[in-house]
Amino acid sequence: MVKRKKRYIIVEASIEIPIEVFKKLIEKSYLELFGEFGLNEANLRVVKKINNKFILECSHNSISRAILSISSIRKLNDSLICLRVVKVAGTIRKGG
Repeated sequence: MVKRKKRYIIVEASIEIPIEVFKKLIEKSYLELFGEFGLNEANLRVVKKINNKFILECSHNSISRAILSISSIRKLNDSLICLRVVKVAGTIRKGG
């Protein structure tokens, strides 16, 4: 079995969001842009939440797509939201 390379994306939210809501928001955005195959290929997973920052794990081939889907999110329910990619790292230790 081949070990898949992964990267960690640190995302900062402008408002407080529960981790479950953030996960659904990211998956919905990625699904709309790249479909089910793209979502499955990306292996998106929310690893940790610290205050308003989230650590998101994804496949190293899908980094640019993940950043695009994060950047395209503008609304949560009826309120405006801003998600900002702070850093992309190869390990959680360097990212967090």
